Amino acid sequence: MSALRPLVGLELKTNFSLAAIWWHIKHGENRLRSLLIAVLILVGLTPMVVAFILGIKTIYGALHTIGQESALILLGVIAGQTLVFVFGFFYVISAFYFSNDLERLISLPLRPNEVVASKFLVVIVNEYFSIMPFVLPVFLGYGILAHAPLEFWILLVPVYLLLPVIPLAVSALLAIALMRVVNLTRKKDALIIVGSLVLIGLNFFIQMRTHGESDTAAIARLLTERDGLVQIIGNRFPPSVWASRSLSLGFSPEGIGQLGLLAAVSAAILFGMVALSEKLFYEGAIGLSEITSRRRKLSRLEMERSIAQGRGPLRAILDREIKIMNRTPVYLLNGVLVGVLVPALLIVGVRSSDDNPLGVLVSAAESGHTAVLILVLAAFAIVCGCMSGTASSSFSREGKYFWISKIIPVSWRRQVAAKFLHSYLVSLVGIVAALIGSLVVAPVSGPALAAAALLSLVGAVPLNAAGLWIDLARPKLKWTNPQQAIKQNLNVVFAMLAGAAYLVVCGFLAHFLLRTGLPGSFVYSALLLIAAATGWFVWRGLMGFADRKYPETDV
Repeated sequence: MSALRPLVGLELKTNFSLAAIWWHIKHGENRLRSLLIAVLILVGLTPMVVAFILGIKTIYGALHTIGQESALILLGVIAGQTLVFVFGFFYVISAFYFSNDLERLISLPLRPNEVVASKFLVVIVNEYFSIMPFVLPVFLGYGILAHAPLEFWILLVPVYLLLPVIPLAVSALLAIALMRVVNLTRKKDALIIVGSLVLIGLNFFIQMRTHGESDTAAIARLLTERDGLVQIIGNRFPPSVWASRSLSLGFSPEGIGQLGLLAAVSAAILFGMVALSEKLFYEGAIGLSEITSRRRKLSRLEMERSIAQGRGPLRAILDREIKIMNRTPVYLLNGVLVGVLVPALLIVGVRSSDDNPLGVLVSAAESGHTAVLILVLAAFAIVCGCMSGTASSSFSREGKYFWISKIIPVSWRRQVAAKFLHSYLVSLVGIVAALIGSLVVAPVSGPALAAAALLSLVGAVPLNAAGLWIDLARPKLKWTNPQQAIKQNLNVVFAMLAGAAYLVVCGFLAHFLLRTGLPGSFVYSALLLIAAATGWFVWRGLMGFADRKYPETDV
């Protein structure tokens, strides 16, 4: 692999232009704006970070009372590895098979395993940043609260570096095998999506199956042992146990052995994936962008009918947006599927655990306060429907083909309207999934469900319009693979912060009005009116901004 080092360096520079970013901050014309953006992100994330830290402290206290503090480490490990496997699977497909540089790399004198290894390293570096907000606070919280010795902090580095290797290598193995099969058929796009969902669903089914003995005496015995709770929780995925026990046991022979076992299995799966790619990667990549069609001679009447039944501009742009999203796995996951997966995962957590992640919703339903239940349910539906990044990456997803949108004979306003309609339809999927899921975990009446649905549908309008406005202001049109348009796009972060701020303000307003003794129907009507007025103002502003910004935007 003599070409691996320069290839890895090129991939890292392409995906992480740290030198260019630093130069831009230090010498660029907009360095003040860049620093201001960074400060705004930190300020916006501060409440979430504080809430997360308080949650970690509470969980540690509960585990400390039964002498199972090390289980906190395992929770962080499992959260990180689950995120890597689920989201990393689509990320691997995007980076391996849909990147813009793939055709150039195939034409170079490079072995398939060299291309795969370089791309895998780029993906795993991205995953280190992706899991950082979920894993590092848990590790750091445990180390501080438990007054961990120096060996804990030393071992934290290799454990964190090894954490995503196994789930990501398994995802890469499944992706390479899937894409090899996909390339044998004509319906490539559909088979990629269906096959990906089947593989992920199969994994969750296996994870949720109860296995091992459910003997109460055996569980009670494990709870009296050190790391007993770790064994109970982590017996379905042994690598998570190896990572957590290597940190909790430190430099003891058993702790070093757990770390060595984690490193050995990670290396074996990684080398196995690279070896398999030598035989299957190019066979799955070459010809992937080609399309086939059935050759059928049309009669004159069929031709005239096909031409006469043309689509209007709004429908044509909407169809284009749907195809762009549905034919790119990473867009589909972060757009449509995330609105369905989030309620599904929360429901699974409710059904399989006494620790109810939707406790607020259930408590509101059981309290008998109908107004509170409606507001909480509407907020949950809006979060599931509007926080996917669909609207805030709508222009960025076009990438280098944005010039087509500038030359087609369709007004800017109509194009933006079609993009809004598409993002709103995606939000509708998440809202419906959240409302249906709520019926599974909480006793919600029909009128309350209908009122929550109306409020969430109206509340989704300003959030989608604001997301489009943010992305149009500074679209990310230059990217090498599709995941950068949505997972490495600051516009998505800004839209999420704006949406969170909007919901927090509405929540405080509702809380204040209810505390003053006003009837719930008045509070509901006030929030519905505010959402409608906000949506109208943001929409009008977006239309005017589109007329000014479209001609100025260059690819």
